[in-house]
Amino acid sequence: MKKLALLLIGILIFACEDDNTIIVNPVEVINLNHPFEIQAGDTVSLNVTAQAPNSCWSDIEIELIQLDEFNYEVLAEAKFDVSLPNCENDAFNKVETFTKTFSSAGEYTFKLRKSRTVFEDNVITVTE
Repeated sequence: MKKLALLLIGILIFACEDDNTIIVNPVEVINLNHPFEIQAGDTVSLNVTAQAPNSCWSDIEIELIQLDEFNYEVLAEAKFDVSLPNCENDAFNKVETFTKTFSSAGEYTFKLRKSRTVFEDNVITVTE
């Protein structure tokens, strides 16, 4: 019975350990490399660069989210390790390429997240 109680206590302690040292936060999307004008039906590569500010960050993930036919958001998040005592001030980047076909003529707006509340618009004009 003692062994069972010790086993249960060990399982509870292990199960209740919570790794709160890693948090996920937005990082800056610093660039969207794209053509400014294309023809309807063209397929283009959109090269997105996101940047984490120092060595306490890791695993940058970049998302291209379609809001409606002509509007997109470009977001990036990374893991931040709050347990690290010192962070080197060396920023690092991640580049991800998205392929998109633009079938309708119009202005397509890509909102790049620069910070939690600041977005920068990039526009691609698609003509017939």
